[in-house]
Amino acid sequence: MNIKKINELINKKYNNKDLERIVQNDIRELMDAMTIKVFRINVFSGKTVDNRFITSGAPKGYPDLSGYLPSGVALFIEVKRPNGKGVQSEFQKTFERDALNNHAIYILAKNPKEVFDRLLRVRSVRNLYEKSKGEKWYAF
Repeated sequence: MNIKKINELINKKYNNKDLERIVQNDIRELMDAMTIKVFRINVFSGKTVDNRFITSGAPKGYPDLSGYLPSGVALFIEVKRPNGKGVQSEFQKTFERDALNNHAIYILAKNPKEVFDRLLRVRSVRNLYEKSKGEKWYAF
């Protein structure tokens, strides 16, 4: 657990020109600092040399980041641009509904603080860190 890094990331300010990729990488760093495993799934689509269209990777609607909490609960994070123009597709809304119906945690976030705040409401995460060396691990 890296308390300094957690505080740095949840207090970071973004401007309207920041890309979704920047926020996504910061959320990945936050999860690492919180010792929560998340993974980014790469998707490829394009044409082959013989002009066939192919796609590989996750299905449509799969979130940007996925992983699991220390308790074993599945975690999915869909990242949108910090300027607020990102909107969930119908495929993403369907995935979110299915994930929640199966007791997973699904977070739609524009910055690391939104992810952090949502995870604080998960008892297993909150208890794990509050018991860790008796430290207050969040910045408020």
